[in-house]
Amino acid sequence: MGSSASTGTYLFNFTQLATAASQRGGINVGLGIDADADLTSGAAGFGASVSAGRFTINGRQIDVQAFDSLNDVLGHIAAQTGLTAN
Repeated sequence: MGSSASTGTYLFNFTQLATAASQRGGINVGLGIDADADLTSGAAGFGASVSAGRFTINGRQIDVQAFDSLNDVLGHIAAQTGLTAN
């Protein structure tokens, strides 16, 4: 834990599990992710397609738009929940 991490007990409520995925072959394995590229454009470097939508953290809905980048999404999370990720 970092020096700014809060200790305590946390309760997680998962309403939907992620679908299974696997990487077959060596294409694009280990390539970097462009955190400033549009998520849905394919330029961000994710191995799977990302679409606009909504998810919930701590009861707060986070909207992802087609033009958002990974950094934009992390900013939305911080603004809506007070949580930070990096």
